[in-house]
Amino acid sequence: MNNDTFFVTDSTPFGDGTSQITVNNGKNSRKFIISTRLVTSHGITVGSDISNDGMDTLQELAEITRAIKKGLDLLSYSDTSKRTLARKLVMKGYTAEISECAVSHLEAMGYINEKEHALRLARSAAKQFYGPLAISDKLRSKGFEQKYIQHALKVLYREVDFTESLRIYAEAKGISEVLFSENDPKARQKVCASLLRRGFTFEHIQSLRSYK
Repeated sequence: MNNDTFFVTDSTPFGDGTSQITVNNGKNSRKFIISTRLVTSHGITVGSDISNDGMDTLQELAEITRAIKKGLDLLSYSDTSKRTLARKLVMKGYTAEISECAVSHLEAMGYINEKEHALRLARSAAKQFYGPLAISDKLRSKGFEQKYIQHALKVLYREVDFTESLRIYAEAKGISEVLFSENDPKARQKVCASLLRRGFTFEHIQSLRSYK
């Protein structure tokens, strides 16, 4: 056995989607925990010879696997976009390249579906009585592509009566009387400004005033 070349002597799959790859050059032995999908896609099998460059590849795949696990942990807390997840992984200490690879892997495995994630977040915001403009801004700030934002809003406009949502919010906050009063224009203007900041439009406010 050439002491400069390692060989894969064992590949043991675990139940969490990873495998332990053991390499040996007759003198030294090393172990790597790598995503089983990555093991398969890179053609790593028992008996494969691993050069110095190959060892670097194994180390990189092990790092990607760690990033994938961290990404899964982050996804368990909330839906997110690929861009935001990659940014969070970088903040956790992974390189941009490793983070992007991990995110792509998670997307290929079905853990990230930006279209569905954006819609779930949009629905959640609508239930909290945010208007469509604020919902759009929230999704954009989380890194979702415009096409997913547009899809989410299109669905919401079919599901949500934003004028009715505004009415419920205004009554819950006790600002309905001010909104409809003609006695204090300055107070009414202040209330309208707060509703606009919440993402409702002038049209929603006017529709509510007409409805009232």
